Amino acid sequence: MSPGKRKKDTKAFTIHKLFELEDIGPRGEEFRRAFFAERAATRYRLYVLKVAAESRVRELRLQANALYNKLDDWIIYGIKYENDAVYEKVKPFNYYEEKTLTTIIKIID
Repeated sequence: MSPGKRKKDTKAFTIHKLFELEDIGPRGEEFRRAFFAERAATRYRLYVLKVAAESRVRELRLQANALYNKLDDWIIYGIKYENDAVYEKVKPFNYYEEKTLTTIIKIID
């Protein structure tokens, strides 16, 4: 056997083949119906779990998008706040610079 291949699991295959046989005994039809009923019930349970998981993932995605939008707003607000603070600290220097320039211009005139 090559290293990449695994031995085929024949157990499940045998069970399916068993229930497809014509002659499986006196209670064969009852077992066949029970088997297929359990298989259908299992498929339904898996479907319900899949739908519930997809719904939860959608909810989490909406919450994540809302969170990222809030973070984006917070970053924009923080940058604006920092820029305003820097502008307020630089404003007095601009005033003195303008006053000095007007004084120099008056002296030159």
